[in-house]
Amino acid sequence: MLPLISAFTHSDHDLRVLVTTGTVTSANRIAPLLPERVIHQFAPIDTAGSAKRFLDYWRPDLAIWVESELWPRLVWETARREIPMALVNARFSEGSVRAWRWVPKMFRSLLECFRMIRTQDQETVARLGAFDIAAEFLGNLKALIPPPKTEKGRIGEILRQIGDRPVWLAASTHPEDEPVVLKAHNSLRRLCLGEQPLLILAPRHPERGNQIAESIKTEGLSLAQRSNGEAPTTGTDIWLVDTLGEMDLWYAAAQMTLVGGSFGTLGGHTPFEPAMAGSVVLHGPDVANFVPVYAAFGDAGGSIAVESSEDLARHVHLLLTDPIERERMRQAAHNTHEALKPDVEALAHELIGLIGIKA
Repeated sequence: MLPLISAFTHSDHDLRVLVTTGTVTSANRIAPLLPERVIHQFAPIDTAGSAKRFLDYWRPDLAIWVESELWPRLVWETARREIPMALVNARFSEGSVRAWRWVPKMFRSLLECFRMIRTQDQETVARLGAFDIAAEFLGNLKALIPPPKTEKGRIGEILRQIGDRPVWLAASTHPEDEPVVLKAHNSLRRLCLGEQPLLILAPRHPERGNQIAESIKTEGLSLAQRSNGEAPTTGTDIWLVDTLGEMDLWYAAAQMTLVGGSFGTLGGHTPFEPAMAGSVVLHGPDVANFVPVYAAFGDAGGSIAVESSEDLARHVHLLLTDPIERERMRQAAHNTHEALKPDVEALAHELIGLIGIKA
């Protein structure tokens, strides 16, 4: 939502924005990123009394919901007060729609409260159409999230710690990803005849760091653990970067990125961030959360789907030893990302129009 919030606050209108989140972690992450004229609050518990008190206090002129987080009490109470509502970056998977088919009248009554629905994929348009709900495809707002900025001095320090070794990154990994990644790195060490590669392993949940460290040791690999203040040496196989807010450093250091959440049933994470940072993108077989996005990347030659640890090791080795192909893929990923960016200014214009302001 940050690019859309920015479009609101930079418009010619005196708009104030209230952002709600549901967890302490998300609140801590978003707080330093919010521009002026933006307030953060936790979302109310979805009871009739909480929804009414929340709306009585804030009295919004427009309510924007994101993706598929539909809290019925708050939706219905907001609609009852005739506050314009929009659902943006909407995505309903086949599984979630299948669940709603048990209560189709409820699902329809919720979605009919929205004056405007803009989706992140064409599949959602079709799935909502089956319920006679009109929606329009816009594109995925996650494509607009700007790459994080880090002082060049910090990046230079990381590069000095790594030295001239070939580096690859496994980003936002989960327990389902890590066994594949560790086995792949073991295989990669055997494939590389020259200087041994370094794997930077950045788990999605850094609090799992000690658990992952034990798995690395069990696999017979040496590690340095960033949360302990350790940096890699010449003989380090894996740099376990179990910290928050430093992902841009690892994108800058690595020549390619395996996007986590894609081995198992989690549906994968977005390829936009590594593509923006200039990294080659690899992913596992499960990218259900971003099917059309990964299809576009794959069709353009901007990403590689891998099926196993051996497959992953083979592709990483080929890319590490072929800088021309690596650059071609990096450029293809960049171009695909640019082509997939939705028009956030047009979206902001439409949303402001729902308030009754002449945009």
